[in-house]
Amino acid sequence: MSQIQQSIIFGVVGLLVLVGMTFGFGIKIVDTGHRGIKTRFGKVIGEPLDEGLHFYNPITSKVVEMEVRVLKLSGETHTYTKDVQQAHIQFAINISLDKENVHRVYQNLGLGWRQRVVPQVIEGALKATIGQWDAVDLIGNRQKATTEAEAAIREGLKDKHIKVNRFEMTNISYEDAFEQAVERKVIAIQNASQAANKTKQIEEEAKQKVIAAQAEAKFI
Repeated sequence: MSQIQQSIIFGVVGLLVLVGMTFGFGIKIVDTGHRGIKTRFGKVIGEPLDEGLHFYNPITSKVVEMEVRVLKLSGETHTYTKDVQQAHIQFAINISLDKENVHRVYQNLGLGWRQRVVPQVIEGALKATIGQWDAVDLIGNRQKATTEAEAAIREGLKDKHIKVNRFEMTNISYEDAFEQAVERKVIAIQNASQAANKTKQIEEEAKQKVIAAQAEAKFI
């Protein structure tokens, strides 16, 4: 957009504001990625206002903007596994408001909807999901557990008109003593596997020597 076009737009908006002040009506420009919520005497009226220019009576009404773009949030919580190991869960989630029902979100939860409902739903879903897994199994099945938790979060936020675009458990950790015990167990399994492979190799070498000796004896 050129400077001349910008000047024209600013001039028109300024003129409209002046006219509004003169004749007693308000002007609201709803920004890109937002929807406007119109209230009259504090009560939500009508459907959400699209992006652009809107007029209203400033004496009886006002227009509040709410963002409907995808929001990226992250957080962490502590919960317990099925075998009562404390798990520290770090997560990331992408959410957005339902554009057609954003006025209901404002009516029921207000502008602070994220703080009022999202953390509680996520924490409840994670506790329910993690509680179904043993700690060691959870490590190897993190993606499956993530899918289960995401489904629960979607269901919990659906009736509140909040969409879940993506959810991920970015990290799962346990208390040091448990992680050290798991590490020792993994090392022991690896050592046992290596020993078994070595034994198998020795047995195979011995078998080949016997075959070779038999072949040599037969030749003689």
